[in-house]
Amino acid sequence: MIVLGIETSGETASIALRDEETVLASRAFASRASLCERLAAEIGSVLEHLGEARRPDAIAVSRGPGSFTSLRIGVVTAKAFAHRFGIPLVGVPTTEVVAWPFADEAGASVAVLLPAWNTALYLAVYFAGGDAGLPERVAPVAVEPAEAVGRLSETEGPLWLVGGGALTHRDALESALGSRARFAAPALCEPDAAALADLARRQLSGADPAAAFRLRPLYIVPSQAERTAGIDLGLTGQGDA
Repeated sequence: MIVLGIETSGETASIALRDEETVLASRAFASRASLCERLAAEIGSVLEHLGEARRPDAIAVSRGPGSFTSLRIGVVTAKAFAHRFGIPLVGVPTTEVVAWPFADEAGASVAVLLPAWNTALYLAVYFAGGDAGLPERVAPVAVEPAEAVGRLSETEGPLWLVGGGALTHRDALESALGSRARFAAPALCEPDAAALADLARRQLSGADPAAAFRLRPLYIVPSQAERTAGIDLGLTGQGDA
């Protein structure tokens, strides 16, 4: 099965084609200023690696949390390509994508800390090393750095710390967690379309093609406009996966 992964949650967008064994093609580009203009064309360029068919077997999209506008663009574009090809589409939480390279770390947990707004972080924690993928230990939530450190201090066992927030707050995390803390290399701290496609392959069995049209971004928190106006449009929930 060849899966097209589309990752648009952060500062860098990435696209990848992956089969059961390897990455067939990938691209990455700075996304904030040009995502809407470039994404479809970049996907088309990656699909050229499939030859005349130019059709993957399924699509996976990172659904957040992350940049609100970039997530919307990514999800809408993924829906359009899934509809065009008549293939399944699955959405995967961005925190799970970042944790995926550490899924085989038996006996450890994986804490993902991603930048949110201002000083806040998106935090999620997963159990690693099992046969069931990445079971949630702490569901994705938005917290201030001090609260994130406090929550992680209450966990037990070895803890991989990944994501941009782990890099920014490394000193505080090392002080609180001591020898339990294991920090990922910076290159593994960004969400990546190849990891997304690999993870999604395990979720595609029996996927309902109609579910693609119900897929929504996972925002976690109200938008800046909602916070400023003091309103809640009800867009922060899990939505359909």
